[in-house]
Amino acid sequence: MKDYVHLLKHTDIIGLGLLLLFLLNPFSLNIYIGYVLVLYFIAVRTKSLAIEFDATALVLLVFSVVYTLFEYQLYPLKNKQFLIIQTAFPMFFYLFGKRLLTSKHSQKQALLLLLLLGLTYSLSAVATILADLQKGGFAQVNRDFKYIWDGTRILATGLAGFLIYNITFPSLILSKNKLINPLERAVLAGVYLLTIICSFRLGSRTLIALTVMALLFAVLYQIIVLQGKEKFRFVGALLVLGFVVVNFVEIDLKADYFSTLGSRLSEGTSSNESAGGRTQLWSHAFEKMFEFPLGWISNEYAHNMWLDTAKDAGTLAFFFLVIFTVIAIKNTLRVLRVGQIDISLKLTLALFTLMSLIYFFVEPILKGNPYMFFFFCLLTGLLKKTLELYGVPAQEQQHRRRGANAAGPAQGLPKRAPETQRN
Repeated sequence: MKDYVHLLKHTDIIGLGLLLLFLLNPFSLNIYIGYVLVLYFIAVRTKSLAIEFDATALVLLVFSVVYTLFEYQLYPLKNKQFLIIQTAFPMFFYLFGKRLLTSKHSQKQALLLLLLLGLTYSLSAVATILADLQKGGFAQVNRDFKYIWDGTRILATGLAGFLIYNITFPSLILSKNKLINPLERAVLAGVYLLTIICSFRLGSRTLIALTVMALLFAVLYQIIVLQGKEKFRFVGALLVLGFVVVNFVEIDLKADYFSTLGSRLSEGTSSNESAGGRTQLWSHAFEKMFEFPLGWISNEYAHNMWLDTAKDAGTLAFFFLVIFTVIAIKNTLRVLRVGQIDISLKLTLALFTLMSLIYFFVEPILKGNPYMFFFFCLLTGLLKKTLELYGVPAQEQQHRRRGANAAGPAQGLPKRAPETQRN
């Protein structure tokens, strides 16, 4: 309980509250809540803006400006208000992510913050699907849903994107870490169970595939990093769990709870092998990118965030988006290599990043759900701040704290470690 109190005590509670409202999206007002969050950051945290600004923020700013300008040339009738959002939100969410974590937060509190953001992001989608199940049960094959807040219709593909962070929870439950206690593991298990129920109703093959990928990643990583008896016990527990699942867990594709997902899994292998027909769309968009370097108008999505960016805003925007992606991947790999960071925090950051990028690879994010990209920018900021705070030896951290205490509150900001200044 102390960690929860400490987290709230040393976090910008107003900014965090606005952020959680933005992720919850009550009555589809997240656009206005986002405006308030950005204005609050500018008005109250101007000094933070200057302190946290770095090369990654610059890349995001240039990408956003280029994307907005070139897209406006192709689609001049687009809502002018959304042009402002596209330009400002990515950079500000990245900077706010860096500002959320401070030197007063422990690694346990950083983990709790990440889980809180992921859970809040999924809450409205889970409530929407559970309300649908209450009315019609599992024996439905339609894949559009009435949004819990205002009744608007949302497709299953759109709702699935809100659940991708919850499916990483088994990796944390099974991991050999010191930060998550048994009660917290039980809560994560309950949330994961609800998410799987929702994925059955959505008929989302993507969520099932991402669950398997997250588990494989976590298992392989822990087998690599664990030593001696810990590795032996971990592998032994996995073998026992695998034996129980194979021999005692039956899956009936004709059961009611498999009505939607079972029908999609039974469609045949051709659709699955081509990622639902997306490989042809990717190939076509890749060819078009060289033929029309300034972008092209088409009602057909490439179902890939990077290729759809090239379609809507040209190869220059595509180039800067690729740079930002490489930075995010590079920082993720650096977090995984840092010995001072607890394995649960490493896995959460790495899996949140991995799930985002895989989902981005199969959906037109900036057109279909740009708020998910804003959340990824926030996550990238948290990732970078984690490196700055915890990616240094313990002795150096103690030296910083002593220096901060001696300097007083006006000069007590932690300096960046030389190794973490590189993006």
